[in-house]
Amino acid sequence: MEPNSSTYKTSEESNSEIKTTVSFEEEIIKQFTLHSISIVEPTTIYMASDGFQDQMGGEKRKKFMTKKFKQLLLDNHLLKMSQQKQLLLETLHEWKGNIVQTDDILVIGMQL
Repeated sequence: MEPNSSTYKTSEESNSEIKTTVSFEEEIIKQFTLHSISIVEPTTIYMASDGFQDQMGGEKRKKFMTKKFKQLLLDNHLLKMSQQKQLLLETLHEWKGNIVQTDDILVIGMQL
């Protein structure tokens, strides 16, 4: 099964990503991996589903894509969380235009 959510960490020193898979199939027994990340303040941590990246839109009606989503977070991680929320909402609205939202979208950000 392909990973369908990610955790991103950005700081002055480094950027990293942890891919995770979320599934609600009852018969599958999952083995979870414990991830430890060093945190040097200031650091911003994001957890996101794949919905934003998979949203269709733009002039060519294609997916937003992971690379563009990660760059959007990286370019704006020093803004206040309220400003980032507004930027993400505006970017998504402009991207999808009149195309119906194709998936659930979840982005959680924390500044430390």
